Amino acid sequence: MHVNWGGTYGTDTYYTNYDWADENLKYFNIGKIGNLGETPTVAGKMPLFFYDEACTQLILDDWNKTNFSAEYDHSENSEYYWFFNGCLSSETDGATVYVQWEDAETVYREYGNR
Repeated sequence: MHVNWGGTYGTDTYYTNYDWADENLKYFNIGKIGNLGETPTVAGKMPLFFYDEACTQLILDDWNKTNFSAEYDHSENSEYYWFFNGCLSSETDGATVYVQWEDAETVYREYGNR
């Protein structure tokens, strides 16, 4: 899985791991919650993930349809966090998703806790 972070943040490649509950299921999991992998940090913003470079096809909780899921939340001390994950399949192997950075409060208000 490749993530194009937009602007000068470049593109990172994330490799799948075997799911702890099912050794046949490979998945990747990145985000700003716990230690899910290094990602760019943009002060006051969270990433919205898109299927297309023009950023018109938003990825949210599409697990059943595409094996991708993006979730947004905040903690009790008002820190915003997010994560993005997916399963490896013939459709997602080597695919690139694209990021557009938006105001964290706005992203949470519009897309959080789904």
